[in-house]
Amino acid sequence: MNTFDKDDHVYKMNDIVVPSITQLLLHQNFYISGEKLGKIRQEGIDNHSLIKMYFDTRLTFENTYLIAFDNLMRELESLFGELALHESPLFSISLKFAGTPDAVFKNGILEIKRSFGDVKRHALQIAGQSLLVKENGIADDSKIWIVAWFDGVRFRYKNVFDNMAEIIFKSLVKKYYIDQAINNYLEG
Repeated sequence: MNTFDKDDHVYKMNDIVVPSITQLLLHQNFYISGEKLGKIRQEGIDNHSLIKMYFDTRLTFENTYLIAFDNLMRELESLFGELALHESPLFSISLKFAGTPDAVFKNGILEIKRSFGDVKRHALQIAGQSLLVKENGIADDSKIWIVAWFDGVRFRYKNVFDNMAEIIFKSLVKKYYIDQAINNYLEG
């Protein structure tokens, strides 16, 4: 049985903890205070809750952020096709990892960010999501990997698809389990 503890952000397959997509990505250094990082995390949680509410209801509630997001969705509608799922935990039985994509459509994947960062890191994150989507039969292979961010007025977006990203992501999964085996060996 697969479970996701949203509060602790822990994914389990048959009561065994498996890494999340974010945990598999190489560590990223932040040069801000812990307090500011906490505020940014909370803002991300709040924004994802708003996006989930939008997808659940298709209403903007006259919220500036959601109005801008609705405009983005209208702009990308013909590119993405029908919404397949949003904010739903997915598990890879074959590779033993898990993740929760922001939104998966028939023709692509959407990842919402606070700002646009490293394109390769974004590509690796969505590559993991793409692997989950394909393994779970939710959508076919897609080269539409959109990262969108709100600039305070409107959502901007960029396709971050990279042919190598899935191969590199699979290598990160293997590295994680190799590191685990080495640590267990040395500690045992």
